[in-house]
Amino acid sequence: MDNGGALKSGANIAVIGGGPAGSFFAILALKIAREMGKDINILIFDCKHFSDHGPRGCNMCAGVIQDSLIRKLERIGITLPSDIRMADIEGYAFHLKGFSACIKKDPSTSIYSVFRGGGPYRWAMIPRRKVSFDQYLLDHAIKEGVKFRYERVSGIEFPKMDGNKVSVICKGKNNSKVYEADFVVGAFGVNTVLIKKLPFGYRPPKMWISCQAEIEMERDHLREKCSNMIHIFFTRSPKIKYLAITPKGDNATITAIGKNVSLNDLQNEIINSEISGYLPSNWEFTCHCHPKLPVTPAQQPYTDRCVMIGDASYSRYMKNGIESAYYTALFAAETILKNGISKEILKRDYDKRCRKMFYYDNLAGKILFLLHEIISSNDVSSTVYLDRVINEQSQMEPEKQEVSRLLWHLYTGDMPYQYILKRFLNPLLHAQFTYETIKKIFR
Repeated sequence: MDNGGALKSGANIAVIGGGPAGSFFAILALKIAREMGKDINILIFDCKHFSDHGPRGCNMCAGVIQDSLIRKLERIGITLPSDIRMADIEGYAFHLKGFSACIKKDPSTSIYSVFRGGGPYRWAMIPRRKVSFDQYLLDHAIKEGVKFRYERVSGIEFPKMDGNKVSVICKGKNNSKVYEADFVVGAFGVNTVLIKKLPFGYRPPKMWISCQAEIEMERDHLREKCSNMIHIFFTRSPKIKYLAITPKGDNATITAIGKNVSLNDLQNEIINSEISGYLPSNWEFTCHCHPKLPVTPAQQPYTDRCVMIGDASYSRYMKNGIESAYYTALFAAETILKNGISKEILKRDYDKRCRKMFYYDNLAGKILFLLHEIISSNDVSSTVYLDRVINEQSQMEPEKQEVSRLLWHLYTGDMPYQYILKRFLNPLLHAQFTYETIKKIFR
C-alpha cells in the first residue's frame, strides 16, 4: 500500500485519543468502510478511563449537547439514554447589570447537559449509574468492532520510505511497546503534551485558558434559581468575557471564558457579581479545571499517513467543540477511505473541507463576539439591547423576535456565524437600535 491510494481492506488505523473525536472517527470510518465493502481494523489508544471521577476521567468541557448534534448522533445509531443526560435544558437566560432575559427553546428540539467524565470526586462514594458521555461514545465504538488499548502514547515515528508503516510508541513504567499502523489519527485535543512532539510541520492552534468549576447544589435550589436554563452573565472583568451556569442534576458547572482565567479570577467574579445570588450561600468548588480553548485553526494538521482531528485541528470559535469533532472526524474518514492517505490528498480533500466549513465562519464569529462585547460593555447600549430581548419575549410572536433569535443562535451555535452576522448587520435593525438609544439618552 503506497502513500497515495485510499486505505484498502485489512488496513490498520491507530487513533490516538478516545474522546469524542476519536470515537466519532472510529464509528464513522467503520460505517463508511462497510458501505464500501472494506474490512478495516481500528485501534484506539487512551490513558484515561472516562468513567473515573474527578479530573482523572474528565475531558474538561461544559458538556452541552445541542439539538443539531443529537440529530447527527441519531442518524448513526447513537441515542443518548437518560442516565447520560444530567439535565434537559429548557433554554438560555442572559444577565447584565441586574436585567435578565430568558429565551426558551423550541419545544420540538432538545438540549442536554452531560458530564464528560464520571462526575465530581464525591460521586465516587455514591452508588450511581454510569454518566460519562465520552465513555458512552467509546463503548459504542467498541461494540461496533473497534479495539481499545489503555496506554499512553509517547511518540509517533514516520517511515522513511513510501509504503512502510507508521510506528506508535507507548512507554510504560518498565518497557515500551510499538504498534504499527497504515494510518494514524491524532484525536488527542489540545490539553496534552503530545501535541508538541509531532515530527512534521504541524503547529497547534492558538489557545485561551479558561476556568471551569463544579458546585454542588440541592435540586430544589437549582430548580428554583436556574429552572433548567443555562445562565449567561456578561461581566465587566478585564479577565473574563462571560460566565455561564450549566445545570447538571444536583450540580452546576460554572464556566469562565477569557484569555487566561485563573481559579482566583473566577472566585472573585462570583463573589462580586450577581451570579452569587444564583448559588447556595455556602457554595464551594468541588472540582475545577483549566481547559484550553482553541481560537485559531491548526497549521498543517496532516502529513503522509497521519491527520489531526478535533480541537487539535479545526473547531468552531467558542462553540460546539463536540460537533466540530464530529465534522473533522467525518471529513478525515471519507478522505482516507475514498481518496487517499498522502499529504497532498489530505491537503486537497480533508484540509480544504475543514477550511471551507470553519475558517471564514470563525472570522465572522470573532466579529460577532467583538460587537457583542462592545454593546454589553456600554451602559446605554447594553440596556437597550436587553430591553429589546425582554420586550420581544413578552410581546412578540416567535417569528418576529429578531434580536432574541440572533442572541440564541450566537450562544447555542445552531446557525453559521456568517448567517448570524448578516442578520445582525440588517440596516433596519440598527435604525431601531439607534432610535431606542437616542430615546434612552434623552430620557
